[in-house]
Amino acid sequence: MSEDARQGEIFQVIGRFNLRPGAEAAWDAAFRERIEAATSAPGWLGVASWAPVSEPSQRIVIGRWRARTDFDTWTQTESYIRTKEILDSCQTPPPDIEWFRSVAILDKALAPG
Repeated sequence: MSEDARQGEIFQVIGRFNLRPGAEAAWDAAFRERIEAATSAPGWLGVASWAPVSEPSQRIVIGRWRARTDFDTWTQTESYIRTKEILDSCQTPPPDIEWFRSVAILDKALAPG
């Protein structure tokens, strides 16, 4: 277990991405490719991408990791770097990214058994 991960702790990274109008489908396709590759990354727990109803050219991404260092290691992979180039070309920079550490979680999908 990574130094920055305590037993049972989960890290969440939340990003808000502003997309160029008309680039939504290309961004979504590249993001699906990225998350399919992430499923085998050590420490990866899950991800969701949301499009606000009032802002169809925005994406809110919520990723869950066992440790921030696991995420940092994953960002050095070929698939991450390749999809980053595609995603960046569809965005108007910079995205707003923020990290969170779990305090309390009640999620049926995360419950044992």
